Amino acid sequence: MKFRLTSRTPARTCALVAAVIAAPLALAACSDSDDTAYETDTETVEIEANEALENVDAMPVEDPQASMPDPVVPSTTQTVDPEAAAAAEAARQQSIQDEGDDAAATAAAAMDAMNQD
Repeated sequence: MKFRLTSRTPARTCALVAAVIAAPLALAACSDSDDTAYETDTETVEIEANEALENVDAMPVEDPQASMPDPVVPSTTQTVDPEAAAAAEAARQQSIQDEGDDAAATAAAAMDAMNQD
């Protein structure tokens, strides 16, 4: 019987898996937990933020340029021309069909370019 170092026996595979699992656990157990991220207290942060704002007397002011205009609500009494609605729907359907045709043509051109290489 010949013994090779590259053979994968179940015991060797099990030992390798155990070592891979144990290594990060050992590193985590040895780490230092004096990191300030773990010791931050929300009350301390809020107190420091409030102290920083004690000398501020200005109040917030509305920016008229940032305001959104009131939305336009369509009238419920507005009449819709059935012929115009049908024409608009036909145009929308044609636009969808044209976009689909363009996408198919682009895909076909991409496939042709891939086949040429």
